[in-house]
Amino acid sequence: MQAGNNRIEKTLAGFALLALVQPAQAAFFDCTTTPGLCVAEGDTVIFQYVDNQPEMAAYGTLEVIGDTVFSNPTGFRAESNDGVGVHSGTPTDSSWAVGTVQVIAKPGYKFTGFQVGEIGDYRMKGTDVAVDVDGWFRVAEYGGLAGIDPSITTDLTITGDLSIVDNDVHEWQGSASIDVTSPIWDGVDHIGMTLQNNLSAYSLNDGDSAWIQKKGVGTRINMKVETTTVVPVPAAVWLFGSGLLGLVGIARRRAG
Repeated sequence: MQAGNNRIEKTLAGFALLALVQPAQAAFFDCTTTPGLCVAEGDTVIFQYVDNQPEMAAYGTLEVIGDTVFSNPTGFRAESNDGVGVHSGTPTDSSWAVGTVQVIAKPGYKFTGFQVGEIGDYRMKGTDVAVDVDGWFRVAEYGGLAGIDPSITTDLTITGDLSIVDNDVHEWQGSASIDVTSPIWDGVDHIGMTLQNNLSAYSLNDGDSAWIQKKGVGTRINMKVETTTVVPVPAAVWLFGSGLLGLVGIARRRAG
């Protein structure tokens, strides 16, 4: 899994989303301590997800490095051969998937942004074939009221030429970035981030073939130290504190 994670980190760096770093040992989600809930600890956040989202299985095993959650799917694929038409859009063939991971800020930290990067490849041969990939990324206050609490959704930006028909394998990438530094996010320490993807492949004639797959995805949470305001202590409190110190001194002399 390390090699796949390195590749995702490099891809994210290429999107100017992450610095290129050598990841440390990955942490896996604990899905046994709390029934129905899988939990993993990052550097400044806690990741968790409800373990009853069947479509999330297409993303593969999730793991955490720092404040980034990774997966390396092995069956997230759409394929069309010999003119069967479009093959896409159903959870049973793993070409469509949506899942939500919750992110909880540790005390003393606040969210500033979220970035997602993903990589995949495809191959086509024939005279009338096509592949496509699209999706969206959303962050929202978790447990809030829909339409009232802060929420941002953005489409994934897909890069890489998806039109090459030469029976060779070619790569594609997807990315999205969401900023949460506006005042509406002040005080929000529990966010749900949702990623949805759809892969499709099309062939028209006998002998035509097309497939496209996702091979890795990483979502990075950007945090900063939460600024705390020092509240001036009223003079009466200082006097009360001095009185306590005086009582302590008297008690010590009596004990002596």
